[in-house]
Amino acid sequence: LIKVKEKHYLHWSLEIIDEQFESILSTNKLYANGGTSWGTNAINLLLEELRILYAFYSANHIVTDDFYTFRQAITKGIEGVLISFTTDKSYEYRFKEFDSLLLSFMFFFVEEKKLEKLFKEYKIQSIPIIESEKQSFISTITNFFTFQYTTGIWDSINFNDDILKQDYFSSYRQSLRFIFNKIMLLLSKAELSDEELNPITEPFVNYLRVAEDFNHNNWTYAIKFFKAKIQIFSSKQIKTIIELTFDDKHHNSGDDVLESICDIAFKKANFVLTEDDKAFFEKLFNNVTTACKKCNRVHDTKQIFASWNIANETGKQVIKQKAVEYLESKFDADFYMDAAFKGVFTKDENPDLLKSFIESVIESCSPYDIKQDNGKWKFQNFTGFNFINCLAYLNVDFKQENIQEISKISDYYNWLINYETYDYTNFDLKWLTELHFPYHIKEKLQQIEPLKEKVTNELKINYDDKLAEFYTKNLIK
Repeated sequence: LIKVKEKHYLHWSLEIIDEQFESILSTNKLYANGGTSWGTNAINLLLEELRILYAFYSANHIVTDDFYTFRQAITKGIEGVLISFTTDKSYEYRFKEFDSLLLSFMFFFVEEKKLEKLFKEYKIQSIPIIESEKQSFISTITNFFTFQYTTGIWDSINFNDDILKQDYFSSYRQSLRFIFNKIMLLLSKAELSDEELNPITEPFVNYLRVAEDFNHNNWTYAIKFFKAKIQIFSSKQIKTIIELTFDDKHHNSGDDVLESICDIAFKKANFVLTEDDKAFFEKLFNNVTTACKKCNRVHDTKQIFASWNIANETGKQVIKQKAVEYLESKFDADFYMDAAFKGVFTKDENPDLLKSFIESVIESCSPYDIKQDNGKWKFQNFTGFNFINCLAYLNVDFKQENIQEISKISDYYNWLINYETYDYTNFDLKWLTELHFPYHIKEKLQQIEPLKEKVTNELKINYDDKLAEFYTKNLIK
């Protein structure tokens, strides 16, 4: 009988939420089309029903984690709130500010991908919070971090034993990872000052230091938060966060995470490592060039360049020295290319390394790198193309003898290398629209009169939108 009663109330509540949802949506569409309305009750009735539904289940200690229909009702209600929030501002009774309970509904009951989808669908750029509710919201988030670790003697920090005892893939531990992601999403949009967010900084960093549940997906959501608010952390805390992206515990953070956080810290918080941080670079280089203790594989050695933007001149010299030592011991063309694009090397530095790179370019280029498929040109291999783009970025003279070897590989590479002197009489204009062209050469095409003449004549005879767009963007001064 109890189950019947509970189910009856849930479905009754869902019907009320659906009804108010449709009313809110109707008002939203009405105002979007220039109409007006005097209705004021729908959003209030929706909010009231959400609170009653939650109170009923929490007061009766009904387990809701896996109760699909309950979560479905809450999610539908939250979507209704967002629709009201995004209704034209001329509508006086639209929803305007969130309280702590509604925000907790989002990260406890709405599925991660669904929440992200709703924010994207309704273009939620910021989330205003009722002034009196801000402290409650911050406390809830702080508690989420602190309950997952314990502090021992001499301020040692350890992951919560009760959580650790459960299987990594248990529904509970997975739910914690999902909740973290949703918290990061909300914090990235919450209208909270740096001062108001400050209480979460230490618990957040402590949690990162010991978390056994952190994975690449969690880092992806953390980066969303960092993009908005990394400046709330102290320089010491930012350094700790960066170090945690490449330590053994977080070895699965992903090769792009370190660079993303370094760049964000530099741009948003003016974070720069100093002369005292030489050990940081040593640790980073050793970590990315030696086999990981957990997975027994070497991670992407190019990660050493991720910290280039946050390094002062001393740090940059350390990175450059380590990069040269690595390339001299085992030349890696991809590694050299990344260094060049980061500005670690110029064409005049380390001429022996440039010579090795050019040899790699020649070896990488093949007449089969491009082909026609059903009348359309397409790449089969981008390696040679990318390397040539790097040579152009370094402003290497393409007329030198070793570079000219590349032009002999195919007519396409002959054009890329000798674009200034190339015979455009029988040039295939589809190369311009169907194949990529090295970014660092494009700006020089404006000076190639035979190419411009070839394109303009073709447009006069057989106008093509894509060719016209290329002409407008790249051939007109």
